Amino acid sequence: MSEQSSATDTMSEQLLEIRYRPNPRVIDFRGTWAQQISEYMNLSEWRIIQDRIDVNDKPELIRAFVGFRNAGLIVRNATTDNYFSDQARKLFRFLFESYKDDFGVKIHVERFGVRSKTIVPFDGDMRELVKRYSSKYMQLTPGAALSIGAEIVDIGGPVNFKDEFGTFNTTSGPVTQAEGERLLTFKELKDSSYPKVGLYVDVDYWRTPHDFYSKSEVLDLIRTFTTQTLVRQKQICELVLGD
Repeated sequence: MSEQSSATDTMSEQLLEIRYRPNPRVIDFRGTWAQQISEYMNLSEWRIIQDRIDVNDKPELIRAFVGFRNAGLIVRNATTDNYFSDQARKLFRFLFESYKDDFGVKIHVERFGVRSKTIVPFDGDMRELVKRYSSKYMQLTPGAALSIGAEIVDIGGPVNFKDEFGTFNTTSGPVTQAEGERLLTFKELKDSSYPKVGLYVDVDYWRTPHDFYSKSEVLDLIRTFTTQTLVRQKQICELVLGD
């Protein structure tokens, strides 16, 4: 990616959520589970919010949550491609192995989803990125461009797909610093941390099996979906920002 800044400048937020058949046992053990998950995940902060446990580090770069009908993980600005997947698998391995009688040896999964948002800095101005994006990825037909007869100053939007793993919805487009601040909110960052111009790519991979999944099946799904989400995200970035 000749026009892309280094990976350390890229901002990201990744979310895994598994929705399952409501399990009231989670509510019964919220206090105990919160402390144990906090210690196991090495996350110092925890709180109980109605029917859910939230466990996170102080800057909230990583947050695990377990509720009576869903559980998952949020990671912001992961330092490696594997970090998010490794932490998500660690959480669910613990839930299955430590709470067999309460969480269950199998869970009835209603929806399995992984979502990844990123803003990749662009070494150029907004007009240049809009031109690159509209010529390489999303563009008006010649007839539409002729009919409107005006210069495109911004472009972007949703494109949804389906493959062998599931359905994945995408939203992408050039963004300014102000737009980036609305799309990704980091409490610990100053406004100057957001790129002045960047490519925003949001990929949401999901499936709705409505079936029972064992520990090994859930862990395999986490690895597959986190990998595929990053693959699709990188494909769009390479297409727009590559030579």
